[in-house]
Amino acid sequence: MNDTPKVSAEEEAANTFIYTVMVNAVHGLRLSIPRMPVPNMAIKVCSALGSIMGQTLSIGALGDILPLRAACIEAFTKGVRAAKIQPPPGIESPAQKLNS
Repeated sequence: MNDTPKVSAEEEAANTFIYTVMVNAVHGLRLSIPRMPVPNMAIKVCSALGSIMGQTLSIGALGDILPLRAACIEAFTKGVRAAKIQPPPGIESPAQKLNS
């Protein structure tokens, strides 16, 4: 049985839009501050996003806020872990070596 939750067309469009906006924002930051090392930029972007979401979700009843904040942290971590780590261009991965 397929356990993948179905996503509405509206939610899929929102996901695509938000993803595209965030990718463009990060690329824009990298182009605007070219001397900043990429690892520093990544950490600053993650920190800023966490602060923005934390502040956005800081007003209201704790019973409502705390589970939502925890869900955001979980979603962020899940999103980071979902990205496949790839070797730099021109370097073969061990899997590629085994398959050749």
